[in-house]
Amino acid sequence: MADPNLNALWCRAIAEELARAGVTRVIGCPGSRNSPLLFALSAVFGDRLHMAIDERGAAFHALGMAKVGVVTAVCVTSGTAAANLLPAVCEAHASGQPLILITADRPADLHGVGAPQTMEQRSLFGVFATAVALAEPTATDHALCSLRELVSRSVQEAHGPVQFNVPLRDPLPPLPDPTWTRPTLSTEAERGRAGPFVRIESRPSFPDASIAAPFLRPGLRGLIVAGSESEACAPLIPMLASLSGYPVLADAISGLRRPAVPNLVASLDALADSALGREQADVIIRIGAPPLARASYEWVAKQRCPQLVLGGDRNRDFIGTATMQWPLVNDAFVAELGRRCATGDATWTARWKAAEKQAQEQRQRTASAQGWSEPAAYALACAQSDFPLLWLASSMPVRHANLHVSPSTQRQRVLSNRGVNGIDGTVASFLGATRASGQRGLCLIGDLALLHDLNSLALASGTRGGVLVVNNGGGGIFDALPVAQVDGYRRLVRTDHDLDFSHAAAQFRLPYRRCAAIAELSVALAEAATSESMLLIECALTGRDMIADHRAVLAAMR
Repeated sequence: MADPNLNALWCRAIAEELARAGVTRVIGCPGSRNSPLLFALSAVFGDRLHMAIDERGAAFHALGMAKVGVVTAVCVTSGTAAANLLPAVCEAHASGQPLILITADRPADLHGVGAPQTMEQRSLFGVFATAVALAEPTATDHALCSLRELVSRSVQEAHGPVQFNVPLRDPLPPLPDPTWTRPTLSTEAERGRAGPFVRIESRPSFPDASIAAPFLRPGLRGLIVAGSESEACAPLIPMLASLSGYPVLADAISGLRRPAVPNLVASLDALADSALGREQADVIIRIGAPPLARASYEWVAKQRCPQLVLGGDRNRDFIGTATMQWPLVNDAFVAELGRRCATGDATWTARWKAAEKQAQEQRQRTASAQGWSEPAAYALACAQSDFPLLWLASSMPVRHANLHVSPSTQRQRVLSNRGVNGIDGTVASFLGATRASGQRGLCLIGDLALLHDLNSLALASGTRGGVLVVNNGGGGIFDALPVAQVDGYRRLVRTDHDLDFSHAAAQFRLPYRRCAAIAELSVALAEAATSESMLLIECALTGRDMIADHRAVLAAMR
């Protein structure tokens, strides 16, 4: 079908090159200025275009898809619609996730003259995104080929957010324009090429070169410490652990809490303050970012030994302890590193494994003895093996789960927005990950985080699993901070409330279960594990000292 007007031709070229360059899905938000883009994207992506009402939630939905390896674009109209993308853009930038932003704009002559829904958008995201300002639609061979190449190159080279700002002039809808005469174009300008308009070769893997680390030798008391997930490195760590014999101290979101990882230790948050934790290592090999819990990353910072960092080209060594860093590694490199470490102090490793075994036994025993408590609820949720994807909200959920996620569940992915650690967009990101992966998911979230992203429950249609909200009547994590001692703390910081989520479930037509006992939660989780929809599960846990319960589990594990 011939393009009915100039905007349709221009936007079709954009949509085609996005798809050919690797964009798999698109989240669209309604608007007039971006309507030519939406129609073009729909024609190219078909049912891989998902519509969302709220731009902020749409961006986090796209980010969740990116977290499971699905490159996703989000398309919005001009003005404050684009500004609502910023929180997700900040998170994607901090975690190095490709996120393609398509922001429609007014043409240049409408800027600076008070035109409605018009503001400066080309620098809107500042340092958090690569801004690509596209030209106004022009129907020439040179303009269309240049457009195709720019879109193609920018998507393939994306290692974080990329914004395409697209100025469009009336008439906007893809309706016949009697004033437009369709030019004769070359095949490349008209239809592009069979693949990407310009093919960008992937960066070469790190060569099998000499590892300039004279401090590596057999017999060292070494450790492998894994923080946030590092996609490039995680599959190679079992080999490194096997060759070196080092214990692997892995966060829940590292991607390494799996049965196949030897010498696995999941209790660093507790063991960092144990007698064993107070001993000094000889060398630490870190994977990606530092651990997420303060006790753990401060423990790593206090280790006065060489620290080698693998992976994480956006990793920021905020604890300032890296001796050397290799952003890109391959199996040959890791094998050579493992051989140079082989083998570590076997007694040291055996002590860590024994401490881990005892800590896990004490964790289970203490959480069970507390009865209906947050640790007990999280322990039960994290023990479920029927959810291939587990999403952890920031604040207390990720801290609880970091204690309770066990390799015995063999869960495929454990994910969280831990780039800038915000609570915003948690539901949208989780639902994006479940939708893109096609897998059943379980989201562990606090009451304030769910209230913050409540409207994203509208995105749950077509997904399966559960959103488990632990409702402790406010921002319970603040109870652990010095500010809790200040008069007026509960009103100004903790923000106590007496809300529940039953009506929210009804509003978004989600099945809902309220739990006030472990047995009830067990039944609700079993239902979510087989349901063909998304179940909202509320754990009513007001009236308990959640921080004291959490600290009791940590103390018992040491």
